[in-house]
Amino acid sequence: MRRSYLLAVIAIVVLVGANVWVFWPTTSLPPTDEEFARIRQQFMEQERRAWAESDVVRLDDPSLEEVIASLKSKGCLELPADASAVSWRSLEPRQRKDIVQAIPGLCRAYFADTPEAVVAYRHSRGERLKPDTKQMHRRMLRKLGLPAPDDNADDLAWIRAIWDAELYGIFRSAHWVALRPKACCMQFYRLPRFDHDVASSVGQEELEKWTSMMAVSNGFMAPHPPEDELRATGSLLLSDVKLVIDHDPETLLGITCVYYIRFWWASSDAHWHPLDLRCSPEDFVRNGINPQIGRAH
Repeated sequence: MRRSYLLAVIAIVVLVGANVWVFWPTTSLPPTDEEFARIRQQFMEQERRAWAESDVVRLDDPSLEEVIASLKSKGCLELPADASAVSWRSLEPRQRKDIVQAIPGLCRAYFADTPEAVVAYRHSRGERLKPDTKQMHRRMLRKLGLPAPDDNADDLAWIRAIWDAELYGIFRSAHWVALRPKACCMQFYRLPRFDHDVASSVGQEELEKWTSMMAVSNGFMAPHPPEDELRATGSLLLSDVKLVIDHDPETLLGITCVYYIRFWWASSDAHWHPLDLRCSPEDFVRNGINPQIGRAH
């Protein structure tokens, strides 16, 4: 009796121990400030080394679409926990074709560095300025004592007014000039949801390792919102893109900066639409340049 009782006790201990091992895995403590500083330093050194090792492609190069199509996807950015990865090959032909137009189009708009180029790019995606963006622009102009366009003015009039008031910060004073493709990447995935986090978290894990982050709010809207796509298909197809960009050498000292852009796919109009754009302005700050970024991209 005692022997069987002892064996039962041992069995229970083993079972409990096994469950603790399965359900209570050992977890490491968060890094100390010193450890995180070291992690951050190693990350930045690795990033800048990749920038230096990459070739440089000007944004007016006719082969830019081919360059974008060849960007790596493996080991790009960390996916959301509930995301399902989508490979380049499994994309529909129209999805592959449009993304290699959407990314170069955005790059060339900032290469041109004019309100006409920015508006033309967004209009080519079927997008229009949001009504609340116009109201926000009106308030900004009034604070500066400047006139605002009429309510029925077109998008270009609004963007030009903000541009001329020099409220576009970095995008107002200098343009992008080149891409470092070997340090860039793009990835595709599906999410079963659309919320504030989806609309404003691109590149978050990497941005936390830089010492600063700037976001550009999206002032334009697609013909149909992402919520419509989610209701129609049950999930949202997204693309996160990491671009390493060289800036104008005369006005921005040729500084290289990393940008993170999130696009979403709209089946209704067969276009990828920019959703979120962020960057780390660390090297601008380090060189004494005001890193203010405008309010529409």
